[in-house]
Amino acid sequence: MHTLHSRGACLVRLGRSDEAADCFRRALALFPDHAQSNLGLSVALRAMGSHDVAEEAWRKALGILETLARTRPMEAAIVHSQVLAVEGKLNDAGAVLCKALDDAPPGFAAWTLPIEPFLLQLAGIESFRAALARLSQRAR
Repeated sequence: MHTLHSRGACLVRLGRSDEAADCFRRALALFPDHAQSNLGLSVALRAMGSHDVAEEAWRKALGILETLARTRPMEAAIVHSQVLAVEGKLNDAGAVLCKALDDAPPGFAAWTLPIEPFLLQLAGIESFRAALARLSQRAR
């Protein structure tokens, strides 16, 4: 699932939306409640002009996010930041991550931030640099 999701995200960045959508669908066949793959599918479908189907995937991702907020707060924060990043709210996305890292108990929380494909657009954004600095500090 993670491999298909990551491949789909790479294909989105390359503008190969049809192939990306296929990867996300295959990832979702393995785990239908993967919020990030639903988010990716929505992004790919929008790029293809399939707005109604894209909206369904977007709503599913947001519904899963609500469940994650109750059950897995750090993953929820990452997904929330990805949603904000896709919406173009880059500073808000980084701020969500900073707060989540500040609130997280000691451990390996959010160790995937530097490689999360739907956070790449945050590179260079001050709030994301701050989140990465917090992550680095936690690793010490």
